Amino acid sequence: MEETSPCKESHTTQEATMENGAGTVHLKIFQFNTLAKHLAEVIQFPYAIDVEREKLVDRGTLYDSWENYGITDKHWLYEQVAKEATPSEYLLGHDEVGTLSVHQSEGKYIYSWADRLPQLIKQIKKHDPDLLFLQEVEVGTVEDFAKGLGARIRTVESMSSLAPVTASDQSISHTYDGIFASRADKATSDGIMILWNRNVLGAYRNQQGEVLRYTDGQKLALIQPLCSVESSVPFLSVTTHLHWNPVPRPGQPTLQETEAEELVSKLKGREDVLPIILGGDLNCGLQNSAYKNLLDAGFENVDLMMPEEKRRRFTMHVPRAPVPKLTDARCWDQMSVIEKHPVLSDYILVSGMHIRTVDVLRTDVGMDGEGTAFYIPSAVNGLPNKNWSASDHFPIAYTIAMSCL
Repeated sequence: MEETSPCKESHTTQEATMENGAGTVHLKIFQFNTLAKHLAEVIQFPYAIDVEREKLVDRGTLYDSWENYGITDKHWLYEQVAKEATPSEYLLGHDEVGTLSVHQSEGKYIYSWADRLPQLIKQIKKHDPDLLFLQEVEVGTVEDFAKGLGARIRTVESMSSLAPVTASDQSISHTYDGIFASRADKATSDGIMILWNRNVLGAYRNQQGEVLRYTDGQKLALIQPLCSVESSVPFLSVTTHLHWNPVPRPGQPTLQETEAEELVSKLKGREDVLPIILGGDLNCGLQNSAYKNLLDAGFENVDLMMPEEKRRRFTMHVPRAPVPKLTDARCWDQMSVIEKHPVLSDYILVSGMHIRTVDVLRTDVGMDGEGTAFYIPSAVNGLPNKNWSASDHFPIAYTIAMSCL
């Protein structure tokens, strides 16, 4: 039986609320690319291996050659890793402070989900957010997040016979409601998620969330109308994960530019004109075109409302990897580097609302940090690192007080 939203009030009452500017919504907002389980291959993030622990495991001749390791010309990282002498030298031969264990899954060596999942849940729960935007959540791990966070999560626009609802035990009271959509229906396919604290927010007029699949077939966006349980102020919550490459293509825009334009067109074409909170991994920096396209469409960056000394310089730090796009946070102020290798790609953007106050919640103080020792990127502490973040991203989080314009 479908629950009735606490935000289901008359159209006339909602219009009066918006026109009079009545009601202020106080929210803790959280954005996090969680690094999908099967995307966390050790050959992509070699510095994060707990080398001493891995050397205690008998892998036979696995590390003696790339052939033994199973990297062939069909692997997407083959061209780069094959330049390295052996897996042993590449994965185990550097003086780096790795913290994560390794296990094999479907023929690949990946970071142990048993290690990473509790850390990811801890990173989220320690900030007790009211509204969460998550990316790189795999189909096969949605239930893990639902149980860990106490959430009831509905799968939107499933393209096969997958169960339409994934949730924590229905007999147990849950904190969050939410929606999820994946790029494909494989268990290892990643997707995006919006969660909201049901004591603070509810579905606006019981409207269901919807999916926007970009025409390039690469990525997607989720859109969910919400409103405040206390003040009934409505808004659109939106999340997306844009294409990875910010570098312009000859004579044509980047895929992420096109995706951003399609998202803007979708939002502007809605019949209900509501304020918008957009949280996502845009895979581009302040200097890149896709980000600028969103600003041109009227979005504001919440982080830039902060005093300069509190603004985020980076949300990623991947100093060594066999990929064309490195995110070395030590280069955050080098424009010639970050134009092609942005280290800041996670954002909370707003449109159509007045932000009365905003504060940043520090998410780079370590898993057990108390806010005094902040993360300083170096050559030996790349992410993921269980002392700092179980993803290759840091989450970002803000408290805001917003009202309709």
